[in-house]
Amino acid sequence: MLAALLLTDPCLAVSARYGFLQAYENGNGGDWLIDEDNEEAYLGWDQSYVMMSLATMVEATGDRALLSELARHIDGALANRDDARGVSDYRGVSTACWRNTSYQDGAYCYVVHSGMIGFPIAEAARIVALHGLEDEPDSDGRTFGEKATEWTTAAAEIVAAHDDQWRDDGYYIFREDASFLTYAGVDVPLNQSNAMGRLLLTMHALTGEAAYHDKAAALAARLKAQMSTGSDGALLWNYWGGTYSANGEDISHAAISADFVVRCAEHGVVFDDRDLAGLAATFTERIYVDDHTFSDYIGGSSTGTNTHLPQIGRWLRLSPTSATVYAAVHDLYADRYPAESIGSGSMLLSQALLGAYEPVRCAPFFYYVDWIDEDEGDGRTHIATIFVRR
Repeated sequence: MLAALLLTDPCLAVSARYGFLQAYENGNGGDWLIDEDNEEAYLGWDQSYVMMSLATMVEATGDRALLSELARHIDGALANRDDARGVSDYRGVSTACWRNTSYQDGAYCYVVHSGMIGFPIAEAARIVALHGLEDEPDSDGRTFGEKATEWTTAAAEIVAAHDDQWRDDGYYIFREDASFLTYAGVDVPLNQSNAMGRLLLTMHALTGEAAYHDKAAALAARLKAQMSTGSDGALLWNYWGGTYSANGEDISHAAISADFVVRCAEHGVVFDDRDLAGLAATFTERIYVDDHTFSDYIGGSSTGTNTHLPQIGRWLRLSPTSATVYAAVHDLYADRYPAESIGSGSMLLSQALLGAYEPVRCAPFFYYVDWIDEDEGDGRTHIATIFVRR
């Protein structure tokens, strides 16, 4: 088992990172939905999170075994892309996207699905360079550098497949000629554009091409313009944008936009530390009630249900801004969603984020005391030496 192979440090056995390894094995022994297509949106809303979780852990640890697993899952996703499968969308076009046939009558490639699936593919290429793993061989003998080049190309193709839906005011639209869609020609919800926004940010980091940066910046500016700030400092917005109305977007879809904001701030694009503090206030002042209760919506009021409550873990990217975020999610998952119970990609990502942001901790494993006798009555002093594993 992967967990057993990677367990090299006794401290790891009680850590959230080891919890991730346990949870990863829950999904069909680590295969999860690797052979699925996106006709029923399995790739867009489940397998994509599996890839994100692996990317999160590889970025945190640089572990080659996990990178190899990520490569395996990327291979599965690309093998099920429309142009690889030889299937077409409603236009008769077979391109670098993953069509869906379950949400509507026609076969349609959604911007959000391409963003969700393409993002961890591009992230994998970035992380290879981050950890200097270009020359390291994968289990098939090919180097990760070779694979990263292919992943970058694939991610560029995914972005390009939706260029016709881009509008320079900073959003994507549902294709205008897709008459079977309820919202044909309408701009997609904020979280759906921002799912692609994360891919654009990573593509700019990989290639330096200004077009990726400019699109990401336009998306970020549009999102920021549609955010309100509550009296408690919380950033608030709606699923479709526009003037904020209570109680705003649900915490699951909103987590995509929150993650985009964090990544924008890291890249120096539109958002900054003040905005991250506002997002942290959204969590601590509006979403969090107590360690067992979280609102379903970013504006507060309604408490958590089994539908949205597990998704609170996807807000963990705010942990460096607010320790409360990490503590609250950690306590909830320890109580309700232990590693051995995790069975969805989104919850696996939550476990990965718990591992990535876990505070460094390890109990001393050796304690030595050298007592020194004194000629001053009954008192004695000692010299203590503590050795701590680092």
